[in-house]
Amino acid sequence: MVYKHTGMDSVQPTGVINKNQILLADLVHVMGKSFLLSLTTSTIDPLDLLIVARVDDHKGSTLRGAIEDQIELLKSRGFEVVEVITDPQSSLIGIPE
Repeated sequence: MVYKHTGMDSVQPTGVINKNQILLADLVHVMGKSFLLSLTTSTIDPLDLLIVARVDDHKGSTLRGAIEDQIELLKSRGFEVVEVITDPQSSLIGIPE
């Protein structure tokens, strides 16, 4: 099977986006590999950004590190994550605050 990476141009927002965002996160499995998918949203003017990170295992420390990396990415762009919501049935639920 051949995979082709297609580049994507930077998209500039046309309106004002709320700087306070909520991070919705869950684990997904594709072809035997695990990924942390996170979507940023808010009640008013959501960013609606999907962030994907490959994770090598489901250890709490690995998942916590992946979430922290995503939060830092958002902070570096001027956004603040005010809440993180995960699927209560996934292995993310065991991550301490």
